[in-house]
Amino acid sequence: MVGAFYQDLERTLGQDFVFEGQPDLDPFGGLLLFESTLVEKVEQIAFFGEVTFDLTDSLSAVAGIRRYDFDQTARDQNDGLFNGGFTSNSLSSDDSGNTYKLGLTYTPSDNTTVYGTFAQGFRLGGPHPLIPPEVCDFDGDGLIDGVGVPIPDTIASDELDSFEIGAKFVLANGRATLNVAAYQVEWEGIPVAQVADCGFELTLNAGEAESRGVEIEGQVLMSDIWSMNYGLSYVSAELTDQAPGLGESGDRLPGSPEFQMSVGLQADFDLMGRPTYLRTDVTHIGEYFNNLQEAGPEAGDYTTINLRAGINVTEKISLSVFARNLTNEDGLTWIETELGDGRANYLRPRTIGIQLRAMLGQ
Repeated sequence: MVGAFYQDLERTLGQDFVFEGQPDLDPFGGLLLFESTLVEKVEQIAFFGEVTFDLTDSLSAVAGIRRYDFDQTARDQNDGLFNGGFTSNSLSSDDSGNTYKLGLTYTPSDNTTVYGTFAQGFRLGGPHPLIPPEVCDFDGDGLIDGVGVPIPDTIASDELDSFEIGAKFVLANGRATLNVAAYQVEWEGIPVAQVADCGFELTLNAGEAESRGVEIEGQVLMSDIWSMNYGLSYVSAELTDQAPGLGESGDRLPGSPEFQMSVGLQADFDLMGRPTYLRTDVTHIGEYFNNLQEAGPEAGDYTTINLRAGINVTEKISLSVFARNLTNEDGLTWIETELGDGRANYLRPRTIGIQLRAMLGQ
C-alpha cells in the first residue's frame, strides 16, 4: 500500500467583546473591550507506505513509514481595553520527520491469534495566538502572571510511541470469543490549555506522559436464547516529567478513569411468531479529575443500568420500550476547569420511553 496526502488550509478566527447592557449603565463608557482576528495558514504534504509479508505459514510481519513536511503561519491582531490597546504579531513554524509502524502476527490455529505492534504518531503544533505582555506580565519579569512561565511563541507538535501486545481466542466450539491486550503509550509535548489570571487562554506543552493499560473484551453464547458481552479496562496514565506551570512528575492525566467495565445480557426469542428480544446493559466508569492538579470535585465514579425490550411487529415495523439510567445516577461526566465557574455536565437522568420504527421502501 502506498499513498500521499496534501493539505492547503486557511482559516480566520475572530471574536469581540462589548458591553451589551443599557448604555447608561456601561461602566466602560462605550469603549471596545476586546477584539481579535487570527488568520492561520497550513500547508502539509506526506507520503506513506506499508507492506505485509509472510515469514512462515503462521507468522506474518508488517512494516510502514510516513514522511511528513508542513509549514504554518499565523497573523494575529488584537485591540480593546482588556488587551491594553492595539497589538499585532506574525509567527511561523515548520517541521518535518518520519513516523514508523512495525508489527508481528502469529496464528498457530484458526482459533488463536497473537500479535505485537509498535507505532508512532504526531499532531501538528503551530504558532501560539498573541498574548500581550503589557497585560499578562504585571511584574515585567517575562513570566505570565499566575502561571509562572514565559509567554509562548509556538505550540510544539506532540508525539507518541505506542506498544501493544495482545491475543484473540475463539473458544467452546465458536460459542465464545476472548480478546486481551496490554499497551504502553509514551506521549511527549502534551498540549494543555490554561487561563491566566489576566484572562487570556494559553496552550502549554506539558512535558512527557506515559499510559499503561490492559483491556479485556469478549462474547459468550450461553444458550440458544441467551448471550452475553463484556469488557473491562484498567489504565494508569500520568506525567513522567515535570511540566512547569502545569504539573509534576507522577500527576495523573486529566479525563482518564483508571477502571471501566461493561456487561450486556440479551435474550432473543419468538413471541407470537415474531422476533423479540430483552436486553440489559450495566456500565461502570471510575473516578477521574479534569485537571492535572486533581483539584475540585471528581467526575465519573458511577454505574448505570439500561434496559430495553423490543419486537418486530412486521418485517418493516418494530416496537421497543426502554429505560436508560434506571437507577437515576447523577454522576458528573465533565467538569469545566479553565474558567473555574463551576460548570459541569451531568448524566442524563432516568429516561423511560417507547420507540416505534418503520422501514420505508425496499
